[in-house]
Amino acid sequence: VCRRWGLGFAPGRGQLVAQLRAKGFTSAELIAADLAQERSGRVMDRFYDRVMFPIHDEQGRTIAFGGRVIGPKRDNVAKYVNTRDTAAFNKGKHLFAYDRAKETMAATGEAIVCEGYTDVIAMHEAGFTNAVAALGTAFRLDHVRLMERQRVSRIVCMFDGDAAGQRAAERAVRYIDKTSAALLCVVLPDNQDPMEFLSAHGGDALRPILAAARPLMDFVFEKRLAGLDLSAPGLRVRALADMAQLLAPLKHSVLLDEYATRLADTLGMDVAETKRAIREAKVAEAEEDRAPARAA
Repeated sequence: VCRRWGLGFAPGRGQLVAQLRAKGFTSAELIAADLAQERSGRVMDRFYDRVMFPIHDEQGRTIAFGGRVIGPKRDNVAKYVNTRDTAAFNKGKHLFAYDRAKETMAATGEAIVCEGYTDVIAMHEAGFTNAVAALGTAFRLDHVRLMERQRVSRIVCMFDGDAAGQRAAERAVRYIDKTSAALLCVVLPDNQDPMEFLSAHGGDALRPILAAARPLMDFVFEKRLAGLDLSAPGLRVRALADMAQLLAPLKHSVLLDEYATRLADTLGMDVAETKRAIREAKVAEAEEDRAPARAA
């Protein structure tokens, strides 16, 4: 598996900088590629004591890396460190394993989006070769567009069952009306991630779960409402404000009527009132809108 996926190890301690300098690369080039960084006047390895996952472009060329810390968790040490945006790489426009997954996406009309590199590798090794993952960032519209190039009709998001997975699912809701593909969602039992599930149960157990993927909005809608108290009128008004925030990105969508009606029925309120609350809710800024523009 390590050979097939080109996995490696970054020891740090300046070993990569020394090796690449010996091959003729300059310090400026190493820093521009985000393989090195300058500290106190010294050029040092960017990745240190990490398992390394190469990231490829659509043609299979290595353009970036993801590094995962190994051993016991250490305070103030990020679990994952990814290559920053460079002239060759933009994390919001690439997907891990897209070069490997695109043919199966086109053949099956389905893409599976996981949350981690090891999940994607486990999926491919189990035969689900249409799996990809976002690269140290939230799932974005550019990622949807990239998968649409393979004419997919289903995008199945396999988010973890924890709070972070719920937030990821809620962020993805804003793209429902911006793609012709159905955005679906799968949450594995016992809050397992795909690698854990496949290790315990195998690929045959995952196939019916993927086939039964639910519409993303149904999952998010029910999950969000399940955490709200609707036992009193004042609490339902508060729940309306909460749900309106969730649905605000769709305030100008043709889907607004459907979701506003569903919310009104659930809360026992007037449809016009729910529509007004959604239209007046402020749309939370998407991550791609906050990110500074990258120079060409």
